Amino acid sequence: MSTTSSTASSSVGPRSEPGPLDLNTLTKPELVHYPTWDRIGAPRRARMLSAYVYRPRTAGPCPVVIDIHGGPESQYRPGWDPFVQFLVNELGYAVVAPNVRGSSGYGKSFLALDNGVLREDAVRDIGSLLVWIGVQPQFDRDRVRRDGRLLRRLHGARIPGRVWRAAARAASTCWGSATS
Repeated sequence: MSTTSSTASSSVGPRSEPGPLDLNTLTKPELVHYPTWDRIGAPRRARMLSAYVYRPRTAGPCPVVIDIHGGPESQYRPGWDPFVQFLVNELGYAVVAPNVRGSSGYGKSFLALDNGVLREDAVRDIGSLLVWIGVQPQFDRDRVRRDGRLLRRLHGARIPGRVWRAAARAASTCWGSATS
């Protein structure tokens, strides 16, 4: 017979001592799915991608930080990240951490969707995420930033500013029709 302490089942991890942290103050992520730009299957339907969203407890539209994992073959998995907790709990930002095409953990076919010439399709997935963020009433679509700590490693290459601006322009053209 084994016994477990209350901290063993907490979000900090098995057998982890949270020290002076009050675990009730930590924001837990919500798994969401958003449509991307391409269509799959029969009948044709939008490919859905996953993201983890950390929402602040404050009311009203909040600014958003997109936390892009390194890669190319990696995935975002929720866990203890003091910087994310600081952004959400102290500064009132939402943090959105997507798993774009090519992320591991979704099968070999999905992993191969950003190989070679398909690499920029993962960047287009961020454009789709910007569209999704733009139609969420709890997010301030005019205050969306990417996390520079991780951006440089998106799928093994730097995303030039021109590509990020193009994704943002594509998203902004969709916002007008999606919100009217």
